[in-house]
Amino acid sequence: MNPNELVIESVRESLKKGLEELGYDGALDIQPAPEGAGDVALPCFRIAKTMKKNPVEIAKVLADGFVANDIVESVSSQGPYLNFNLSRKAFSDAVLSAIDDASIFRGNKRKEKVLLEHTSANPTGPLHVGRARNPIIGDTTARIMRAAGYDVETEYYVDDVGKQAVMVAWGVERFGEAEERADYLYVKHYQRVNELMESDEEAKESISDWIRRYENGDAEIREKVRKTVNEMMSGILMSLKRLGIELDNLAYESDIVFSGKVDEVIEGLKSKGVLQKDESGALYIDLADYGVSGKDTRFFITRSDGTSLYSTRDVAYHIDKGNRSDRMLDVLGEDHRLQSKAVSIMLNMLGAREPDVMFYAFVGLPEGRMSTRKGRVVYLDDLMDEAVERALEEVRKRRDDLSEDEMREIAEAVGVSAIRYNIIRVQPEKRMVFKWEDALNFEGESAPFIQYSYARASSIIRKAGDFERVFSAEEDGEWRLLRKMAEYPAVIEEAAEKKKPHILAAYLRDLASMFNDFYRDYPVLSSEKRDARLTLTDSFRKVMRAGMDALGIRVLERM
Repeated sequence: MNPNELVIESVRESLKKGLEELGYDGALDIQPAPEGAGDVALPCFRIAKTMKKNPVEIAKVLADGFVANDIVESVSSQGPYLNFNLSRKAFSDAVLSAIDDASIFRGNKRKEKVLLEHTSANPTGPLHVGRARNPIIGDTTARIMRAAGYDVETEYYVDDVGKQAVMVAWGVERFGEAEERADYLYVKHYQRVNELMESDEEAKESISDWIRRYENGDAEIREKVRKTVNEMMSGILMSLKRLGIELDNLAYESDIVFSGKVDEVIEGLKSKGVLQKDESGALYIDLADYGVSGKDTRFFITRSDGTSLYSTRDVAYHIDKGNRSDRMLDVLGEDHRLQSKAVSIMLNMLGAREPDVMFYAFVGLPEGRMSTRKGRVVYLDDLMDEAVERALEEVRKRRDDLSEDEMREIAEAVGVSAIRYNIIRVQPEKRMVFKWEDALNFEGESAPFIQYSYARASSIIRKAGDFERVFSAEEDGEWRLLRKMAEYPAVIEEAAEKKKPHILAAYLRDLASMFNDFYRDYPVLSSEKRDARLTLTDSFRKVMRAGMDALGIRVLERM
């Protein structure tokens, strides 16, 4: 039993008489008590609502019937709240034992399989900063859900169908293959092909012919496009790997199209009688019929020649995902809200499951907006390179005793983690501007601050050598740190259930800050309570490591 469950059960046991008197056997909303009011609190509003009674009266009945036990020592009522004091000795033993045997880190196993799609950027060039939030939110959410006991598979939906993918493949044929990273060279090919489309009729006709042949399933063109797309993807996946992100699956849009699944969607929608034709013969759904407002509420399903559009293929892809999972979770930019709504409407029409969607606002830089067409795009690789160089400057100031290779290794871990944390600490739906002074602040709300706190604890443990594990945290500063560590399972659970990874980011920052306060106020190596405080310090390391892994923050034993 993890410490939170232990507290809930102990509180329930202490209130058994009052709960029986009220006839209530539902959930208890246990939460941390306000500073100075006790250790944990029980607001009585849920009980009052269920029992249709005044919450103040509920609190009085429960307090009157209170009986202490091994974990819960005393209670006081304050209006509609009950505040409990825990036994420091018994609870310390329970928490530190759970950390020691790692049971605190094992979420309750869920039966459902979750398929989480993230990134899915068009493979026509390297990832840019504006979309950096997608893979970081997606990967961190997957990590947290796994920590909470979910069976999660991550997937990148590769858009290898349509004009852009064919244009890049044609450009490779015309201008040559890449020797190293294809995504950087081929984005230049794509730009050159765009220029040719405007100035060279022969090239334009050749490209149009490739597009027609591809859409008709020409095996030769399909093979060339797939090869080019895979070369592009290898560069994108390399960037993601540097960020600590690896995907379980790549799902190709072309496989959905050429399997006939898109045709099934179109025929299914036709059979529902919901499609209309415009003057050119293109088929669409009028979203106004489903509560969507706007200047033009037509959502097109096919072109005038009957070929499918991305949204139609997206419906087929979600049906395919639904067949491979119990629950779908999509990470999408805020500019995809309308398309996501339309896809859900069509899935509902076809009797298929709809996905849960996490929308995020884009990342900006202080310099202003980014634009591929105007040549002012900032690539994710550029951001990582600069983060590492800035981190290296800081490491050189602090650790001139290290070799250049050691400093660069630390700077890589600090710089890349700084990007991840600075993006994940902000709620996904809130717009953010990426600022170096925030991301690389060794004293503030940042990955370096968290990493340094962990490294400091590791240094203490290294200096200590052997020690006996003593499960005790009874002085105020020890107790505050231990109670914070005990919150870990509840934080993971809340972040997973609400799909809000910033909750874990804030928790780790607070936990690191609390450890720094403990280290400042309480001697460890020179203390008469040396073994107990070393056990507490080592337990802090274990909780921090688990949390950092769940955030994708690299763990450093030395900084």
